[in-house]
Amino acid sequence: MKAEKKKQELSRYRLKQAWESLEEAEYLLQGKKSPRSVINRAYYAMFYAVLALLVYEPYASSKHNGNASLNVEERVLASRRLIRREKDMGKLVLEMPDDLFEALRLPPEERVMRLRRELAVRLYQKGLLSFGKARELAGMGKWEFYDLLGEEGIIRHYDLEELEEDLKTLEKFD
Repeated sequence: MKAEKKKQELSRYRLKQAWESLEEAEYLLQGKKSPRSVINRAYYAMFYAVLALLVYEPYASSKHNGNASLNVEERVLASRRLIRREKDMGKLVLEMPDDLFEALRLPPEERVMRLRRELAVRLYQKGLLSFGKARELAGMGKWEFYDLLGEEGIIRHYDLEELEEDLKTLEKFD
């Protein structure tokens, strides 16, 4: 197996570990378990995600021994600017190595929008974004996003904020 292929497989495996750890953190949080346990699982989700990115770095390691590893991870992320927040523009920028971006099984012109939609659906599903904000991230209208959620088998959340918004809309028609 070629080295690049091995790196891709290892990166995918570590991303899977990250998602599993994040799901475990969410499960613990919903079950009102120890905040320390929730934070621990969330930490490992971030750790595995960073390891997935570090696969493409020549000095990457799978160990974490306190500050030394954290400093390496922070240095790599900062130097590569893989994830950053542009405060003056109000944007979060995710940069991917070219080979990862090219590995997406999508036409090049669809990749960025598809990533935004995938992120929007996942954040909505996890309850991290409201319906309105998720559809804004996805760049879709209300009914388009409803359809996308249906296609993905995501059950629609309906919270108090959305109820109040709907009641205000109904009052306008009254």
